[in-house]
Amino acid sequence: MLVLLLVIPKPVNPVSEFLLQLFKAVREGNLAMTKVILALRTDDEAIDVNTKDSNQCTPLIVAARRGKLEIIKFLLFRGADIEASDHVCSASKIIA
Repeated sequence: MLVLLLVIPKPVNPVSEFLLQLFKAVREGNLAMTKVILALRTDDEAIDVNTKDSNQCTPLIVAARRGKLEIIKFLLFRGADIEASDHVCSASKIIA
């Protein structure tokens, strides 16, 4: 007996993909890509500059931990919450 299994691809959530790319751009210090991603709109809603990843880190926390000063300045200009914190500490403590 032959059994045919169909593999249906999981639909891609564009917001999730943008967020993955945002955190990648921040980690790599890619200011231009960070600006592009934060300028995108999905369903008439902008990407949130204070979004958190699976470790509860915001882009600002990631940039601060990696010493990405230009990204930090840009994120703060865009309204990033300097009091945001993950499970370890706040962005303001890292920046200080």
